[in-house]
Amino acid sequence: MAYRSPQTPRVRPLEPVQLPPESPGQSPNFLLRDRAGLTQEPIVVSLPALYLIELADGSRTFDQIAEQMQALTGLTVEEQQFNSLMNSLDQRYLLDNERARERLSEISPRPACHSGSGYPAEPGELAEFLDSILGRTADPEPAFSPASVLPHIDFFRGRESYQAGYRHLHGLARGEEPLTVVILGISHAFSSTPFILTQKDFDTPLGVVETDLDIVEQLGRELPFDPFRDEYNHLSEHSVEFHAVVLKRLLRDRSFKIVPILCCSFHEAIRKSSSPLGLPGVAEFVKNLKALKSRENVHFLASVDLAHMGVQFGGRPLNRQFLSELERRDMESLAGMTEGDADGFFATHQADGGERNYCGTPAIYTLLKLFPEKFTLHRYQQCTDPDLGSTVTICAATLESNQTKTAALGRHPR
Repeated sequence: MAYRSPQTPRVRPLEPVQLPPESPGQSPNFLLRDRAGLTQEPIVVSLPALYLIELADGSRTFDQIAEQMQALTGLTVEEQQFNSLMNSLDQRYLLDNERARERLSEISPRPACHSGSGYPAEPGELAEFLDSILGRTADPEPAFSPASVLPHIDFFRGRESYQAGYRHLHGLARGEEPLTVVILGISHAFSSTPFILTQKDFDTPLGVVETDLDIVEQLGRELPFDPFRDEYNHLSEHSVEFHAVVLKRLLRDRSFKIVPILCCSFHEAIRKSSSPLGLPGVAEFVKNLKALKSRENVHFLASVDLAHMGVQFGGRPLNRQFLSELERRDMESLAGMTEGDADGFFATHQADGGERNYCGTPAIYTLLKLFPEKFTLHRYQQCTDPDLGSTVTICAATLESNQTKTAALGRHPR
């Protein structure tokens, strides 16, 4: 089918990967990676084509794109050339248009795309694997926890922190009334909005986890942005999927649904040293979330990792002294969490300009705005490469319903 250009075409957010030149002095080419995973078909483009793709953000007509391309590069773009590029992207569902939306709607439930790589795919093996993480609670009548902060790093590196957190969540499995778990995950793919919703249920090897459509609809009301605009990002994002899988095992004897939310970057507020509530749409979405606190049997789970440092993240190799200093700085940030101080937590990232590359900042900040109460930190862990090349830091914390804070802080040996 021939591509028919809309008035203002929008290319979905893509990750360009520069390819090695085939010969010295050759202009670079780029592999476009669809982090959302709607398509796996690769496409390689030239640098001028990459400029055109970045300009096609849904706010410009072809004439405006051609004018800006001329100003940026001095190149003249013919409409036929542009339409040919857009057609190639369209065939791979890389444009945000009716065709891609139809493809997105056909994918239901959302597949367990990390099954077999992030966790066992065979149900019996997975149940045994998850039981080793969930463990047992020493309390014969565990209390209901209204909120938690847990990692989304792979289960293998983050096992101790998953265990430390979930051993305090066995109270979620008690009770006969249906439970709702609001999962504040992180969008690792670029998004043009501060939060992303989806109405899709989540498939797992243990069965489908249903999404609470009524709450999703409530959260989407009266917002100055479309919370489904970048719904594509939910397809391959692991930060919600991992906990949907664990909860399916933990809550196997209780009816429950989830509310899958992806939180997106608050870096603009870090850069400007301003409140995230001043970012377009953040205050309104947080207000909608707060309305859920009046409901019975609702748990809020922030699925987050903390610092990302070292070679893998564009930095230098690490050493023991660096890791010790990183722990000190992380504990300064986490003091905001243990005190229930969202602004204090965020201020530590503004102070260092986001240098530690926290991916969990928006979810933790949002959770603390909902619960300005003291969390108990059960575990802080540095998941460091054996050669000290890179590290990811994580933690586990819960808010106890009776506000008793008796758990001791554990540290993973570095």
